Parts: sequence; C-alpha cells; structure tokens
Amino acid sequence: MAMSSSAHAQVLAPSQASEQRRVKVLDGKQAKAREDARRADIVRITLSVATLLMFLLGLTFMSAKIYSAGVDINHLKNEIEQTNTLASRAELELGQMASLERIEAYATERLGMVYPAANDIYLLSEDSARRIAEGQQQIALAEAEAMSGSEENPRWREIVYGIAGLFVGTASAAEN
Repeated sequence: MAMSSSAHAQVLAPSQASEQRRVKVLDGKQAKAREDARRADIVRITLSVATLLMFLLGLTFMSAKIYSAGVDINHLKNEIEQTNTLASRAELELGQMASLERIEAYATERLGMVYPAANDIYLLSEDSARRIAEGQQQIALAEAEAMSGSEENPRWREIVYGIAGLFVGTASAAEN
C-alpha cells in the first residue's frame, strides 16, 4: 500500500497542524502575557466602574444633604415670618393698651377716678411750697417727740397724727 504523494501530504498535513498547535501551546510566554494583559484590562475596567459608582453615590449623598438644608432653611424662614407676625400683633395690642382713651376708661371704670372739679385745683407759689416743706419738717419732729413721749401721754400721739394727716393731705392736693 503505497501511498501516493497527495495522500501522504494529507496525512502529513494534520500532523503538521497539530505540531503547529503544540508549538503555539508550548509558547506559553505569549499566552501568559496576553492573559496578564486581559486581566489588567479587567482590573482597570472594574476600578473605573467602582470609581464611577462611588462618585455617583457621593453626588447623591450631597444632593440629599443640600435638599435637607433647603428644607431646614424654608422651615426657619416660616418661623421667622410667624415670629415677625406675632411681634407686629403684640406691638399693635400694646399700642391699643397704652392709648390715652383706654387708660382713661380704665381709671374711671375700674378705679373709680374722676376729673377734679375746678374748685379742687390749687396753684402754689414758691412761698407756699416752702411753707409746706417746713410744715412737713415740723410734723416729722413732732412725730419723733410723740414716739419718745408716747408712754407718758397716748393722746398726744393721736393729736400729732391728726395734724400730720391734715398737712400731708393738704400738701398732696396742693402738689397735684
């Protein structure tokens, strides 16, 4: 069985192909370099994607913080507005309470005060004011004497207080 050269070439061709495959397999340095390059690319891509995700996560976190701060600012603005409104109302109410008409009504209705009649008004000269001051001094001296001598005569004390009340009432009416 002799083989023809074309058959022999066909038998040799598959063995030559396997030989070439073996040479490629045996050439592990290139394969390892390719594998290492492929792994390095995968690591770079993975790190890039992880970095991008971290950036997006940080961006989302900051957006949430900014939104929260905006809500807080709006809440504080509303509180300031309410406080200003209350302050304005309080000022208005204070102005109404301090009005002359309100004070006069309170004095006449609740305290029973009346305007003085024309004959109840006294005008004092400087001489009258000096005499009233002297009288008040004399009253103070008399009270001191009455206190020291009150054990001897209690009626003396009543007389001094009666006179003092008269002078003080007259002086108070005259000063007003």
